[in-house]
Amino acid sequence: MSTSGGTAGFPEGGFVRLRDSSNGFSAELNRQKKLEEERQRQKQAENERREALRAEEKEKRRVLNEQHAADAFREYHDLKDNTPSQNRGRVVAKYIEARGGRVDADNYKKGLNDLNDPEFIRVYCPEKYAKLERAKADAAVLDHVIYCDKCGLVTNRGYPCGCFQVGKQYGTLTVTEINGDSCTAKCQCGREGVATRRDIEDGTTVCMVCEEKER
Repeated sequence: MSTSGGTAGFPEGGFVRLRDSSNGFSAELNRQKKLEEERQRQKQAENERREALRAEEKEKRRVLNEQHAADAFREYHDLKDNTPSQNRGRVVAKYIEARGGRVDADNYKKGLNDLNDPEFIRVYCPEKYAKLERAKADAAVLDHVIYCDKCGLVTNRGYPCGCFQVGKQYGTLTVTEINGDSCTAKCQCGREGVATRRDIEDGTTVCMVCEEKER
């Protein structure tokens, strides 16, 4: 048996060099690592693409629902005062559904609050909002109506108050006309006379005819 040319079963030289085997193993690990990194990169890219599509679809639905809500809002405010409650409720339901809500008692109440919110009206119905603001401004410049607590008549529109009466001792005087500080007072006996506002308010003016009768 000849031993020349190397050991039987092994390459020439008798051994496989460990360095050569190690380099091949490391190369395979690096290749596998790069493949895994590439798979993860592709997986992440696919996930990001799907998320972007979902976000795009969600935004499209939001814009569409916002348009439906705006249409329902304007439709509600275009309704006439005598519109049947059933038709009015149908429009409120359209608004609730456009907002992504379920039509129930709680959401119906919230929907009505939205539909009558001045800020919402300003956004969706600017013309109506402007009219409301003009009406408020006009109301602010009008004189506030003051009523007498006793007789209920208006006291700040130039009309004499029904209980503005004096001279209870000698005939009851009722003011029938006010002209600045001068008042025209009429007694229960039918006599009229001029008195000052101060005398009337102090209760010192009396009907001379009734006073004379009392004597």
